[in-house]
Amino acid sequence: MDHEAANRQLLWALEQCRSFGLPREDYLSISALAHYNERVVAFENLCVQLFEHDLVLPREIVEVIAELGESMEVARSYWASLSSAAVDSAWTPLPIDVATSVERELAREVSSGHVLDGHVVRVIARRGDDGDDVAVRLDDGRLCVVHLTWKRDSSPEWPRCEFVAMLDPRE
Repeated sequence: MDHEAANRQLLWALEQCRSFGLPREDYLSISALAHYNERVVAFENLCVQLFEHDLVLPREIVEVIAELGESMEVARSYWASLSSAAVDSAWTPLPIDVATSVERELAREVSSGHVLDGHVVRVIARRGDDGDDVAVRLDDGRLCVVHLTWKRDSSPEWPRCEFVAMLDPRE
């Protein structure tokens, strides 16, 4: 891949990562590096920031990042950990604006005594097209699948919440 194509691919990946929650200041500094022909440094910084911010990306974006890293001959260690944060098939990562909206709905549904009560949560993905099941990362690092009810319930049993080690791509 020539330098110009690599730069276009890097900027595309950067833009995609921004829509999935890469902070603005990181986006701007990495973008500046890319525009000043510091592609390798920009790429390495992008990978580090994705890891640091624990961002979940669609598998397609992670594959583009891996292909880009290989073409620029960057050490695989920069992007290898990103594949474990990618989401497959049945799960769709949510852009930051959609995730924020779903987080507001989840906060509305969680009542006192619910297992999520008192936790800061980040919605990271949705299962299927109906939008009722969402993957949530808690402030203590745990991952859970929440079945939204789209109504306020005083029972601490709702919304249903199942803690998982990872998202099952077949569900």
